[in-house]
Amino acid sequence: MKIRRSFIQLIIVTFIGSILLGSCSVFQKTGKSAKINSKEKTYLNYKFSFYEGERQMMLGNLSLASQYFLQCNKLMPERATPYFQLAQLYYMNKDYHNAVKYTELSHNRAPKNLWISEFLVNLYEGFNKYDKAAELLKEVLRLKPGDYTYLMKSARVASILGKNAEALKTYNYLEGKFG
Repeated sequence: MKIRRSFIQLIIVTFIGSILLGSCSVFQKTGKSAKINSKEKTYLNYKFSFYEGERQMMLGNLSLASQYFLQCNKLMPERATPYFQLAQLYYMNKDYHNAVKYTELSHNRAPKNLWISEFLVNLYEGFNKYDKAAELLKEVLRLKPGDYTYLMKSARVASILGKNAEALKTYNYLEGKFG
């Protein structure tokens, strides 16, 4: 009898609690909060497309991956990462012209990103565009002054461009600082 009475009380309390919680405005979705606004929807679609592009890239479906990254560019063209992913895909497919194009687009959107800058420097060097590589290395050295790797690259590029005094000055600096 006691168990039955406790069970009935539990059911009544649960029923009343659910009525109270159901009527509470915190748990009710209003028209404004129930709808996803346009920016959130765009962002969610972007994230889905980006992660799906990366997944397809890992699976080796490079053309499908590029379609997802192109979709990201349409959804949020100000983002640098999908352009960089496309640049890497083009590079893997030996489409170096588009690799440079998309790396430059990526760099324009994120000029302080060292990975993008370094990839672009390497592309410029590969195409014998040493003047562009030198300019970009100066930007990188403003971000990371005194960095051994970038100073070495800068000196090498200066030497290739025939700027021997500049190259020698950088090499002397490196020798004095790093030995």
